[in-house]
Amino acid sequence: MNPSFTRALQKIPPQLRERPGTRFIVILNGNKKPEGKRWSTEANYPYNHAIIAGYLAEGHNYGVLTGLGGLVVLDVDDIDRLEVLGIIEKIPDTFTVRTGRGGLHF
Repeated sequence: MNPSFTRALQKIPPQLRERPGTRFIVILNGNKKPEGKRWSTEANYPYNHAIIAGYLAEGHNYGVLTGLGGLVVLDVDDIDRLEVLGIIEKIPDTFTVRTGRGGLHF
């Protein structure tokens, strides 16, 4: 694989790269929606696929398909509200990422 592709794939955290069955979709810069048609059934790739690596090498982003490989995501935009309700403390210790708009994905 092209060395720049290999470096680009390092943008994907190991918790996702190493999870069996995880699939990735292309998100072009400035967009929130996946690139291409049929991304949920066809235009999705394992982490080391040349297509996803190429887009990442060009500086684009990726999304992760949920529901595959047992992956479930809780998307939280208002963390303060969930803290007030006592929900955050009930979430088990898990891999968490900050979204582009400041929310969290647990």
